[in-house]
Amino acid sequence: MFQKKVHILGGGTVSYVRPHLALTAPAYGETARRLDRLFRAHPECGGEVVLHLTKMACGGASAIETNDDVEALFDKLVAEPDTGIIIMNVAMVDYDGEIADGGTGGKYGSRLKTREQPNPTIQTKRVRKFLSNIREKRPDIFLVAFKTMCHATTDDMRTRGSYLLEGAGCGVVLVNDTGTRLNMIVGPEGDCLQQSTDRDASLVALTDFTIKGAIRAVESASIPQATNPAPRPELKEGDAS
Repeated sequence: MFQKKVHILGGGTVSYVRPHLALTAPAYGETARRLDRLFRAHPECGGEVVLHLTKMACGGASAIETNDDVEALFDKLVAEPDTGIIIMNVAMVDYDGEIADGGTGGKYGSRLKTREQPNPTIQTKRVRKFLSNIREKRPDIFLVAFKTMCHATTDDMRTRGSYLLEGAGCGVVLVNDTGTRLNMIVGPEGDCLQQSTDRDASLVALTDFTIKGAIRAVESASIPQATNPAPRPELKEGDAS
């Protein structure tokens, strides 16, 4: 039985360019809500399940709106000792935008005058990714991430999922293709644990893989590590290219 907290994050974020103008990653929290119900109903989930939706996903009834807000929440959850699972289902906006007209950018910056600026040009810049390897800080936390693609091959889906697994230290990644409707769960070894065009079946499988993986993660983190590991054998000429 898994007894630690399960935190599910969902919805989309925005990056303000000017007042009443923003770039966005549209997402409305349906997957997060479904996972919330599945974890609460899972027979091996005995811990508290907490749903965190962005402002976009709950009609404005949230203080989580930007990538910075999500990062602050994520760091807070990682620091809490009773956190056991983090489901990172937030659609993070990939770009910030700037209009080079001498005005001040941001939500509370200079308002654009549409009569004088009917076609302003927005210069985009890729945002910093904050999902560093969680296992370096908290090997007992089981992180689940998501990757969206469109009309990709299954090999490419598995490869992209593996990149995210390695970079963020995830336990599993759900890769979904919005063109083919295929969902693929990529496991910790980069292997395909499940694939289906039935979205709900994939979420049910993801919930089960996550609970079982989280139990193993807690057990592994509790095993004392050797304080003085045996030295690695010295490589001799010809052992490595």
